[in-house]
Amino acid sequence: MSPSSKPTTSAGTVRARIYRFDPSVDASPRYDSFEVPFVDGMRVLDVLDHVYEELAENIGYRWYCGVQRCGSCAVRVNGREMLACWEPAERDMVIEPLRHAGIVRDLVIDRTDYEKRVDSLKPSLKRSEPYPGFPEPLRHGAFEAASQVFDCLNCLACQSACPVLGLGGDIKFIGPAPLVQLAQRALDPRDSEDRGALALDLGAVFECISCYKCQEVCPVDIPVVEAAIEPLKALAF
Repeated sequence: MSPSSKPTTSAGTVRARIYRFDPSVDASPRYDSFEVPFVDGMRVLDVLDHVYEELAENIGYRWYCGVQRCGSCAVRVNGREMLACWEPAERDMVIEPLRHAGIVRDLVIDRTDYEKRVDSLKPSLKRSEPYPGFPEPLRHGAFEAASQVFDCLNCLACQSACPVLGLGGDIKFIGPAPLVQLAQRALDPRDSEDRGALALDLGAVFECISCYKCQEVCPVDIPVVEAAIEPLKALAF
C-alpha cells in the first residue's frame, strides 16, 4: 500500500497459514494459522507485517524495497511464486518459502547455493576489447537481445517454480535463475567468454524442458525461455 493512501478496513479477515521452521531448534516444519483484519489494497507483505508487529509472532521473512524492485520478498502463496510486496492479499492464503533452497528460518531461504551456481558460470564480463573508458559508447541495437534479461530482480521465483529441479536423481540442470544471469553476459556484445560451453557443461541447459513455468511466475515478465534459455541452447549446440 502506498504510504500516502488511506486504507479502509473492509468486513472480514484474511486467514493466513504460514510455514514455520527453524532448523536450529525444530525437528520438522509446521503451519501456524492467523486471522488478520482485511484492509482495502492490502498486499501479502501487509499480512506478514501485521502478524509480526501486531500479533507478537516472530516470523522470519525478507523484504526491503516494498515496490517490486529488490526481489527479496519472494514467497509462495497458495502454491504460486510471487513478490509479497506486490501481490494482493487473498482472503485465504497458505504462505510458504520458495522451493529448491535451504531454509534459514520460516520464509527466509538460504541463497548460498544459488550464489555458488551463479559464480560457477563466471558472471563477470570478459571483454573482447580493452575498456574504452567512461562514458562507454554503447549502441542500443547491439543490446536489444540482452535488454530483457537485464530486468532480472534475482528474486528466485523462477528457480522455485522449475519442475526439473525437483526431479532429483541424475539431473544436473542448474536452473533458470542462474541461466538468466549467464544470458546477461552471453548476449552482451562486449563479452568474449565461451558462454555456450558454460551453459552446456555447467548449466546442463538441454535438461530444460521448456515448460514455461519459470516465466509464468516472473514478477517483471521476463520471457525466460525465449530470452535466456533458448539463446543459450543455440550457443551451446
